[in-house]
Amino acid sequence: MSTTSFDGTSNSDLQCVNVLMPSLAISPGLGNTDSRYQTPTVTMILRAFLLLLATSGFLRAGLPFELPPDAEYSASPEAIAIAKTNLSANLTAKPTLLTNLFVSPMMCGPGLWDVLKSSPHFARPPAATTTPKSSLSSGKSPVAPLALLQSEKEVASFREALAELLASEGKLTIREPTKAEFMAFWSAVPLNAFNGPLLTAEGKDVAIFCHFENGKVLWADEVKRRPTRK
Repeated sequence: MSTTSFDGTSNSDLQCVNVLMPSLAISPGLGNTDSRYQTPTVTMILRAFLLLLATSGFLRAGLPFELPPDAEYSASPEAIAIAKTNLSANLTAKPTLLTNLFVSPMMCGPGLWDVLKSSPHFARPPAATTTPKSSLSSGKSPVAPLALLQSEKEVASFREALAELLASEGKLTIREPTKAEFMAFWSAVPLNAFNGPLLTAEGKDVAIFCHFENGKVLWADEVKRRPTRK
């Protein structure tokens, strides 16, 4: 059973500090007999330390809007920074640079597939295209077809078609997605938990939504022109 000392710190909290910082030897209840541990300043420091200790394991980057109840996002700030640098350097109209982002297997979401499927580079369409099926209870609904790119040849065709699309888009702005962009992604992707960074690269006429996993883009979609369910 946890009790609270005179300074508002619980016995269980003090025990936690004692285990991690035995040199302090904090005693519950009346505090340590050493006067160094009876001052308000030290008490405040200890309580701040306990708060940091309690939250340090849960530090994650968050999106600046409320996610759907079933959605979870846990990318670290470091991973997001690396992904932004990667997109800035490689999301260009040069297919050779796009190899640093897009490898097999990957998904081309419905908005982007609707744009690229008519490209001559997809004269032979991917072996797998599908329309996601989701239960109504999940808050998702079926959307337009998307493409699963399973071979290097299919992804090479994707990179060539995407490079041609980006050629007229000018300098891209790399940023975190808006709520509408996230909802366009979430309504189509067959996942609810996202460990890798979620970023948008916005050009003149398109916004390419990218979901990273293990340093590469697992899911790419165009989310500016595709109407989304709110």
